[in-house]
Amino acid sequence: MSRGKPKQRDALLQHLLETRPAGGEDYFAFAIVTDASEPTWDQRLSFAGTYKQAARLCVAALGAMAQIGSLQKGARIVLYQGYKARAYLAEAAVQEARYQHERKGTPNN
Repeated sequence: MSRGKPKQRDALLQHLLETRPAGGEDYFAFAIVTDASEPTWDQRLSFAGTYKQAARLCVAALGAMAQIGSLQKGARIVLYQGYKARAYLAEAAVQEARYQHERKGTPNN
C-alpha cells in the first residue's frame, strides 16, 4: 500500500469485504499492528463495530498511515469477532491504563 493510493485502498477494502468470516456475531474488532522500536511490545490501532464499519475505518487508517510514512516497517491486520473482540478491547484498555500508570512513574520513598 504505497502512499495510500485510492485504488489500493479500494482493493484492500474489497478484499476484506469479500473475505468476511461466515457466521457468528456481526461485532468485530480490527487491530492494525505495526512494529515498534521496542522489541517487547507492538503498536496497535483498533476499530470496533460491524464488520463493514470496522473494515472501512481500518482501511482509511491504513491509507492515512501510508501517506505519512508510518508503514515503512510494515503492518498487519488482526481480526477479532464477538466475545473475542470484546475480550481483546477490554484487555487493551487494561494494558493502556497500566502503560499510562508506568509512564507517570512511582515516587521515591
